[in-house]
Amino acid sequence: MAFVFSSTTNTSSNLKRYLHLRTLSTPAQHSFQTSSTCPASNTCPASDTCPASDTCPASNTCPASQPPGKKIRSPAALAARAQASARYRKRNLKEEREKARERMARHRKKVKEDEALAEDFRARAREHTRRYRDKCVRLNCHEAQLITFHGPRPTTRATCSALSASLLDALERVKSRCQWLYSIAWTMQYPTALDRKRLVILLY
Repeated sequence: MAFVFSSTTNTSSNLKRYLHLRTLSTPAQHSFQTSSTCPASNTCPASDTCPASDTCPASNTCPASQPPGKKIRSPAALAARAQASARYRKRNLKEEREKARERMARHRKKVKEDEALAEDFRARAREHTRRYRDKCVRLNCHEAQLITFHGPRPTTRATCSALSASLLDALERVKSRCQWLYSIAWTMQYPTALDRKRLVILLY
């Protein structure tokens, strides 16, 4: 069958008309070839033609959801892939939950250890406070007696002067230690990590 191209510049339209007339003239010689991948050009190949009962898409391009060169997956393959992804996510979720439980267990153990250590420090502070409370009271009484002796009874001043230096020094040392113990007792009500480190050094 003779066919003459028109002189217009629409070459693509002329080619489509030629292929259409060729298909109608000899339908037994043409078949629609399918492939599992879209061509790189994302268009129907020029060598593939549709039989009389079928038609190519109007846009003559591959579907937008199927990019060029990507293998077309069957619904069964897509379903299997979705199930595998679901199993993978479920396994990861289980592992994350186990890790979270382990972290919480370690945190609770650490909190209990800190509470036990703080209670031990409080007990030691109370013990030291009880131990030195009587000494502080007695030394305060001695200090009052020294002041009294230095005041109204001049005859005892010479007697007390020999003991005043050593006794007052001891008094200052014990008073400072009493103040330190009181500060420990106050601090141990709400100890911090730094306080615990300091008390470990001081108490031991």
